[in-house]
Amino acid sequence: MAFTFDSNGLAITISSAGGLNASGADTKTLTMGASVWTCSGNFNISGANLTVNYNTSEVKINTASTITAASGKEFYKLTFVPTSVPITITLGSNITVNGTFDGAAAGGGNVTCNGNKIFGKEDVTISSTVVSFIGTTVFEFSGSGDQTWTTSSPLAGGWAVDTIVNKSGGTLTLSGTIRFALKIFTYTAGTVSGGTSIFIVSYNSTVNAGTLPFNNFTIGSGGGAGTTTLTGNLNVDGVLTIESSMTLSAGSNTINCAGNFTNSGTFTAGTSTVIFDGTTTLSGNTTFNHLTIAASSTLSVGATTTSLKGNFTNNGTFNRDTSTVVFNG
Repeated sequence: MAFTFDSNGLAITISSAGGLNASGADTKTLTMGASVWTCSGNFNISGANLTVNYNTSEVKINTASTITAASGKEFYKLTFVPTSVPITITLGSNITVNGTFDGAAAGGGNVTCNGNKIFGKEDVTISSTVVSFIGTTVFEFSGSGDQTWTTSSPLAGGWAVDTIVNKSGGTLTLSGTIRFALKIFTYTAGTVSGGTSIFIVSYNSTVNAGTLPFNNFTIGSGGGAGTTTLTGNLNVDGVLTIESSMTLSAGSNTINCAGNFTNSGTFTAGTSTVIFDGTTTLSGNTTFNHLTIAASSTLSVGATTTSLKGNFTNNGTFNRDTSTVVFNG
């Protein structure tokens, strides 16, 4: 038996706890048009003989639910809307979002998203200013065109899912203030612009950013003490800040910093190399392993104590002011 449903641009509300179930082996065609689908239950588009025409539609999930989509059955816009209470969303499969993804669009409570992976191909946001998007799901920026990532949530754990940047084309632009916490951030491939953004990492997190250029990068204390561990190089075009009670553990990696380096917490140098490749003022007593001032660059250290365990290489200008420099390697 064959079934066809065309929403014809209408607003569709599914209030049953059973939600939408387009599984099974029957031949089905779901044409979503420009409709907004609001679902208060599960959303299943896993049918073996199902054709999904997502067009320019938006699916809004506003209660605890399971989302399952077979390969090739995708979403255009997907929005999680915790209108009154926190909600938990379970992914029964990987899902692909071709339009905007909003991880938390209302202020009723946090959105916890568990299982599998979301492939986001366009803009990504948390539009709510009071809740977080958290959980065990992995989010991957995978678009071949331009994308923007921003989070409106002021909470320290605003975006708390493992995140991968793996783009085949276009540019991912970091916008506004992005608050990342508790999880693993990995850069694999693609062009990224830091824009004028501030990327704040809180709690205990891991960052493997490779050649990705951040603008301002902050180890933030909004959620209490924590350690950010680098498992790859870090490139900061603006200001690098370590706030009070926070630790940046550099391991054996290379950190490039073109702006100020402000340390009010702890910098654990390991066997790392820090390269200052712009105009930098160092604030806060800091122990480095290897420190390099790049050509045509300036490092001013003010009234600080700077300790060096490894090599000091000055290819630019070093202003020591009233500082104390200790070589203890």
